[in-house]
Amino acid sequence: MKSFADILKKRVRKGNQGKIELDFHTVKKAMEDVIEDIFGNVGKKNIQVSFYKNETGSISLKIFKSIWKTEVNLNRGLLISKLQKKLRTKKIKRIVISR
Repeated sequence: MKSFADILKKRVRKGNQGKIELDFHTVKKAMEDVIEDIFGNVGKKNIQVSFYKNETGSISLKIFKSIWKTEVNLNRGLLISKLQKKLRTKKIKRIVISR
């Protein structure tokens, strides 16, 4: 089985000016790993990645219970930090919460 780093190298594409562009599936997988790392399996069941906008660096999370919305709001900085570290880029800047 390939490591996440190997998959990331393959999935990261170079844009027109040599900027790194991440696709939705890579960001989704990384975010799911970070959510599971911080909140465990219960958090993974209640928090779902809906979309990622490369232009703005925002990732949208669909949250099914209000308690998890509070948890994500409290840990927003930690989520972004761990996701940036996992993806090896500072492109992720915002988490948008939807219900």
